[in-house]
Amino acid sequence: MEKVKRRPPRSRPWLRRALLICAAAVLVGAGIGWALLGRRAPVVVPETVKYSGEIISRTPGEVARVEVTLRDGGSWALRQEDGVVTMEGDDSFLVDSSSAQLVLNAASIISYNMVLTEDAADYADRLSEFGLDAPSCVVRITYSGGEDYTLRIGDKSQGDDIFYYMTIDGDDRLFAADAGTVEELRVDRYLLHAVTQPVIHASRLDRVTLEREDSVLSWALQGSISDPDAIDRWVLTEPLLYPADGERMDSLLSQLESLRLGAYVLPATEENLTACGFDAPRLIIRLHMAQGTTGTVSGAGVYDVSEWPESELTLTVGGTYAELIDYVRYEDGIYLMSRVSLSALLSAKAADTLNRYPVLTTLSNLSRLTITDAEGERVYQVTRTQQDAGDGTLETVSSVTLNGEALSWAAFENAYAPLLLVTVSGTLPEGWTADEAPHTVYRFETLTGADHTLALVRWDAMHDALLVDGSAVFYLIRDALAFRP
Repeated sequence: MEKVKRRPPRSRPWLRRALLICAAAVLVGAGIGWALLGRRAPVVVPETVKYSGEIISRTPGEVARVEVTLRDGGSWALRQEDGVVTMEGDDSFLVDSSSAQLVLNAASIISYNMVLTEDAADYADRLSEFGLDAPSCVVRITYSGGEDYTLRIGDKSQGDDIFYYMTIDGDDRLFAADAGTVEELRVDRYLLHAVTQPVIHASRLDRVTLEREDSVLSWALQGSISDPDAIDRWVLTEPLLYPADGERMDSLLSQLESLRLGAYVLPATEENLTACGFDAPRLIIRLHMAQGTTGTVSGAGVYDVSEWPESELTLTVGGTYAELIDYVRYEDGIYLMSRVSLSALLSAKAADTLNRYPVLTTLSNLSRLTITDAEGERVYQVTRTQQDAGDGTLETVSSVTLNGEALSWAAFENAYAPLLLVTVSGTLPEGWTADEAPHTVYRFETLTGADHTLALVRWDAMHDALLVDGSAVFYLIRDALAFRP
């Protein structure tokens, strides 16, 4: 039987050409990649690489001294003796205990995430690639037994694994150091200073002044901080005298209470104040707090009461430290503060805090209402008496007279309630003054002594200018305050 001949393989010259082109492309790509990585070529990690090791392990209490020199030239040294941490060379520097503890914790154990190479020759001529020719910081740690180590911290890695390149004097290895530990050591000196926060209690504030380059705003509480209606008894005293809105004042006082200083920067010397922009402060906050008590609930659920004496404090906003961060002076120090907490105070306007409701006296606080107009004078005298409610308790019964004659309390109450809802219609032109006498005057006398006077002067065909305690700011629709029980 004749054998079947196999078909000879088909020649494919195009495939050989394609393979040659691909091979060339791979070689070119590899060359380009190596060129791009030339500036920060990764250290080749040997197969015998060691991970997560410790060079020395001590307790924080055994750290005697930590000295840090930063790349920008800043430096500091903390000493620990008998558990007390001080700033070397500056007895006046008040070290923050929490910040110091972080430094001691970080310095107590010298460890690494990985040994990148054990041969110094692998990186000796490439120090600049790892930021080790001019280290981001040099850390010298001395322990209570006299043993000391010098760490040279370079740049942060650029790959997926975040670490810092590190060498240790006397050791040939190149380490990958834990980023968190490095960043607890590589801090500016001022971040180690304790921050004494100003004590501001919204419930004790009774005077607030905001001084700016072009204006002064001032508010005062007319009464006692213990009055049940204290928040409604604030008045704007500068640039004019006018009752303030209770809700707006509550917001302002809360903003003041929430002010918090950031990091300490410098002592408030004349030279430092000038350098930080305090020659022309953007805002001076002056606060006065009355003697009083505050209460807080402890973790055990116990309500603790604290007594506070009368006090005053001043915060001064100077220049800008960085975007959204300002220099603030408090007592003898210069601190940083977030502009977010200051922005509302920097842009505060007197008009925004004014009360838009002409009638400021609640019916429960009203003692006497006197209305004088073209028809004469009407005096509404309110009397409150206690009587037996029939169940062993006392109840308050209110009555009212009009010019000495008994008047229905229900009728008076129903007529008074709408007055509390009247709001102004608009704002008078700046500098407006009345050129005629008021046609109607309301005098509200209160049980708490916060008396008010409203005077209405014709402004145009439909509106009356409103004078509250002598100050004219707003106008309202005529007859909006008509009162006829």
